[in-house]
Amino acid sequence: MLWREAYGPRVVRRVSLAYAAADGAHFYPNLLAGAVSGFESALFNASFSRDGQMLFTACQDGTINLYGMEQLLYVQARCKVLETEGGRTTAEPFQVSASCPTPQAPDQLLPQKQIHCQYVGWAIVGSCFSPDAKWIAYSSWSRSLHLTNTFGRHELHEAIVVSPHRSHHFCLFSLAFSADGAKVIGGGNDGGLHLIHLERKHASHIEQAHQDDVNSVCFVDPEQAPSLVLSGSDDGLIKLWDLRTERAQGLLAGHVSGITSVCSKDGGPGGGRGGGRYLVSNGKDQTTKLWDLRKMVEAGRDAEARYVVTGSADGRLFAYDTLAAEGEGAEQAGREDGRAVEKLAFHDDVVRTVAFAPQVDLMVSAGWDGNLGLWRFRGQQAKEEEGEGS
Repeated sequence: MLWREAYGPRVVRRVSLAYAAADGAHFYPNLLAGAVSGFESALFNASFSRDGQMLFTACQDGTINLYGMEQLLYVQARCKVLETEGGRTTAEPFQVSASCPTPQAPDQLLPQKQIHCQYVGWAIVGSCFSPDAKWIAYSSWSRSLHLTNTFGRHELHEAIVVSPHRSHHFCLFSLAFSADGAKVIGGGNDGGLHLIHLERKHASHIEQAHQDDVNSVCFVDPEQAPSLVLSGSDDGLIKLWDLRTERAQGLLAGHVSGITSVCSKDGGPGGGRGGGRYLVSNGKDQTTKLWDLRKMVEAGRDAEARYVVTGSADGRLFAYDTLAAEGEGAEQAGREDGRAVEKLAFHDDVVRTVAFAPQVDLMVSAGWDGNLGLWRFRGQQAKEEEGEGS
């Protein structure tokens, strides 16, 4: 299996992941430049708009905070970059508070807009931007998909019934917008895939798509292949679906436990433009896998977007080098098959989301500890690694 690591008696489960943002990306943000603390509850999601101009965070207490890219770059730019004796670049991250100022974080990062979501049971579980960033879709333990506006001081909330059963034991665990913004695909705890038609306010269903919870869904390539969807489930399987026929077109088996996240280079939250060729998956078996969707098999490498970063249950971020996954690439890089390039520490609890900003040197990590990490590129170290791997 690719990228298995032994961590002793403590289980380190990968629960989120992100692809390198740009084509041919041979670097990844690996220096903590900013720390936003003081969120009043656990952060369940953070996502950039497609144009990269906005970021939202979704909290367990039912609030969504919207930030502009200028705000994030301002915080990131105020970190103090230091050089150690060994030539390794370090930094003192600039700390700001998302709520009340503290001695450690005397400055505040106020959201451009704060949205108080309706009918939230336990947490905002699934959430995503519409392609034009005018709407956010979110889900919780309820029978409906919810939409709220991002622009203007007012709040609009609309609920579209998804589950026909009058029960609060239903939840869409993962959401993804179609490229035209007309539909949302959701993976449910009932093992089904649910396609919500927003204008018609109607949902169609692929029942029993999996034998267990569907934890993650994404489009393979929203622009070029708008009908192809990937789903990952607690049954340990990843399936490729054609929404036109509502039939599975392929199956990826290799994880020995449930799938926590699937991310296509084009359909995931931080994908580049790779023609929908590659998929990355995380599993509860402590493995992260790279797949070639053209052959529906595990892939050895992805030369177009070299690095993959994943969050984990112990709060660390793990960066993997797909060129050093196996064979010649591993020998050139001087690393064993499956070893992490770097382990980044900041959070004290589960990191449920890692996201790359489009076209900007910025990565965010959102944790259940109520902290948001802003990461930037540490130039010298990564350049040295490039020299080893070239």
